Amino acid sequence: MIDNGRARLSLLATVMLWSDVARAGVWGSDPTIGVSGAYGSNPALLNLPDTAESSAALLLDAPISYQGDALTLSFLPSFRLSDASYASLNSSYAHLSASGEFDTDRNTFKASAGANWDSSLLGDNLTNGTSPVPRDSLTGELSWTRHLTELLDAYLDANTQRVRYGEPPPGTAPLVNYEYTTVSPGLTWQLSERDRVTLSAIAGQYDTLDGTTRTRNIGGQLGYSRQLSEIWSLSLGGGYTRQQNRLSLLVPELGFIPGLGFVIIEVPVTIETEVGSPVYSARLTRTGPRLTLNLSGSRQETPNGFAFLSRQTIYVGQLSYALSPRWSVGLQEWWLSEHNPTVQSAYEDRIVNWVTVSSTYQLSEHYSLAIALSRVDQTYSTTDTHVGNNQVTLTLTYKFNHIGLQ
Repeated sequence: MIDNGRARLSLLATVMLWSDVARAGVWGSDPTIGVSGAYGSNPALLNLPDTAESSAALLLDAPISYQGDALTLSFLPSFRLSDASYASLNSSYAHLSASGEFDTDRNTFKASAGANWDSSLLGDNLTNGTSPVPRDSLTGELSWTRHLTELLDAYLDANTQRVRYGEPPPGTAPLVNYEYTTVSPGLTWQLSERDRVTLSAIAGQYDTLDGTTRTRNIGGQLGYSRQLSEIWSLSLGGGYTRQQNRLSLLVPELGFIPGLGFVIIEVPVTIETEVGSPVYSARLTRTGPRLTLNLSGSRQETPNGFAFLSRQTIYVGQLSYALSPRWSVGLQEWWLSEHNPTVQSAYEDRIVNWVTVSSTYQLSEHYSLAIALSRVDQTYSTTDTHVGNNQVTLTLTYKFNHIGLQ
């Protein structure tokens, strides 16, 4: 048993050491506050009449950062308080994330954690289910990079997330609560100043919290990136992933029990299937003083609140242009094709196209005004159902001066 006095002394020494490390760096905060108003013709993407909705919200972000010689920390509380229902693009949320990085001569350690409450998933619209549903989630990630030589790095990444959903809107299918954990090792080889090759593997397990379904997936990917010029860069990746899906059911059967006669007995049944799929990613970016361009495409297996992992193909185009030092405009288009497995061993396919035109004007050193016009179209291929939404959002933001916390 550890002596109490020695334990207190060790704790005091640890606190003093941490205080010395913290004092050696710089703490600061850059908070922002804003108000937002939105109108949508069908923000919940429901196949029903009279679904228009307007809303107003208060926005608050209060990032806190620490920068030391070897240690970097950041904390980001983010809130949106709205008068809208959870089926709105402007509904309430609360996000809290924290991350840290510690560097030595040959090692880099990173850790992050997050706790999120979203009253709607529709703010994302592409990767979080087919309808707006309240969600609580916890996330965590640990990574380690080892610099083996000047040109070769090895890394290991572990990631976990736990998600619980609320009740869906009327007429929409419920999502399942799940836990998904992955481990990913890899190697990065710097071929030259402009060229880099990455070899990575991944192994994961996706469990629904009620124990009905489980997916174990394993895969690998080879990537290549090149700095084409000072402002242009290209990255490509391709590989293969394989999934082992398991479905556990209780099937009613007629049985005979002496003294009771014929009764209905629920017999546990397990069904296992395997499926493989190629995965890929590509990205072309341009970062200039006035024009920024991002073109990307990917195919991946991802957790999305369905019975097993969902197959998503996503293409994104983003363009922003600075008309003046104060005024910028942007254009963004997201296209998604999603293959979602259900418990009944069927699939629900949908296609989403989301186009947004936006403009931001810096009114003063602290105030900025942004307007965004969006059009979302969603088609369910299996039922040939189409729904859409026209959205306009106006946001006024105030950014405080940098606050030093030393």
